[in-house]
Amino acid sequence: MKRFLIDLLKGHPLVNEEAYKNWRFIFFVLFLFILMIYAAHRIDQKVIKIDGLNRQLSALRNEHVDNRQRIQKARLESTLRNQLAPVGLQPTDQPPLILIVE
Repeated sequence: MKRFLIDLLKGHPLVNEEAYKNWRFIFFVLFLFILMIYAAHRIDQKVIKIDGLNRQLSALRNEHVDNRQRIQKARLESTLRNQLAPVGLQPTDQPPLILIVE
């Protein structure tokens, strides 16, 4: 066991006559590690992009709510009455007439 560990630390399994099989396996494992690191980086990039899009969506939702409140306030009868008073338009005292066409 001690001899095996010493040979392993010195690199004998990589330079002996059966080293071709060992090198193929080492390159395969190295390729898998590189592929795993690449996939992790791609996932990180996508997570960062999703976070940015979520922040942008939140900002647009807030802007939409603000605009909707502003429009609702502008459509109030009291607001319209105050804005149209300088022009001379006033609400009518008579109810609207219903026209029936035959």
